Amino acid sequence: MASRTSKKNINSPDELQTISRRLIEFILSHRRQAYLYTGIFAAVVIIVAGWHLYTIHYEAEANEMYAKAYSSYAIQGGDDDSEDVLKKAAALYEELVKEYVSSDAAVLAYYNLGNIHYTLGDTDKSIEAYKMFLRSSDETSMLRSLAFYSLGYAYEVKGEYEQALKSFENSEKSTTGIHFKTINYANIGRIYEKMDNIPKALEYYGKVNGEDVDPFMKGLMKTKIASLNQEGSNE
Repeated sequence: MASRTSKKNINSPDELQTISRRLIEFILSHRRQAYLYTGIFAAVVIIVAGWHLYTIHYEAEANEMYAKAYSSYAIQGGDDDSEDVLKKAAALYEELVKEYVSSDAAVLAYYNLGNIHYTLGDTDKSIEAYKMFLRSSDETSMLRSLAFYSLGYAYEVKGEYEQALKSFENSEKSTTGIHFKTINYANIGRIYEKMDNIPKALEYYGKVNGEDVDPFMKGLMKTKIASLNQEGSNE
């Protein structure tokens, strides 16, 4: 038996055809606006694509300069001209952070500049470079703990113990490795000792001694604790 089609179905136009016809009518009656919006959309696509290509090129050039700077001293070892080599590498890094300030390579360059300046004995430049790295780097960067750690030593060299203490504390907070934590405990204890805060020094030396660390570190901390307790009992 043939299926029966209702009169309603015969007389009702296809909804998709109706929508398409109305859309075409709208475009034809608003042709100027349609051309304008189409042009704007095309311009946005071109700008986004162009910026993406520019970013790729920008980062590639920055990475190339970074590689040139890093390889200029990383393969030198202990050559007699190592100081000159480091100075030349520092100059390349400085050029990198100036020319490609927004690049990922520039962030790493700041960290390496901190290490180089510290090695060369320019503590102020070392501190500034580490601080720039910490301001520029992502919070999840594994190098942040090392940067705080190195910054602590730089401040310690300058005798700025409060800043050194904060740096070592930040380093300890931003690392999860127990070995590195215990090194920072020892550093914090040493700074407190230099600040004549013996109770706090003993507290942090004790934290090192309480962790599962190598026997040499445990022996060193036991010696420090015994020495400080002896000094306290003689006063």
